[in-house]
Amino acid sequence: ADQYSIRVIRLNKASDLMPEGMREISGLKQLYDLNLSRSNVDDQGILQLTDLPQLRTLNLSETSITDACLKSIGRFEKLRNLDLSKTKLSGSGLGDLNGCKKLTELNLSGTSLRPNHLNLLKEFTNLIKLDVSNTYVTDQDLGDLRQALKYCAIITQPEQVTGKGK
Repeated sequence: ADQYSIRVIRLNKASDLMPEGMREISGLKQLYDLNLSRSNVDDQGILQLTDLPQLRTLNLSETSITDACLKSIGRFEKLRNLDLSKTKLSGSGLGDLNGCKKLTELNLSGTSLRPNHLNLLKEFTNLIKLDVSNTYVTDQDLGDLRQALKYCAIITQPEQVTGKGK
């Protein structure tokens, strides 16, 4: 098959991904779903993903990526679903995702997301699902965020919510 017709790649659990291989993936102009979860991909590997104009789903859960690669991810204008759960993200670089205007689902569970970074998410008005479970988010932060993202279901752990942030 012609390499440009590849639309889905699942490299989850891959332990030998190299930056050169990630550069090759960038040649797949029709790719719309890329799963690198639980792989050894890091910020340098993500920086090699330069031109994926059709990418709609990107799963980087349980990888060692940090906020440093979010600017690269922010170039994927058609991205709708982004899973960054259980990564080394702090949340400070979330504003770099502002090129992802069509983002509807964002999973930040299990990251070091802090309340002071939630303001960066208020710009993502197309979000319909946001997972901030197992983070440092408080009730009041959720209340403010819910006001800004009226149509977004915000997922948290029950013990994170007391109802005071309504």
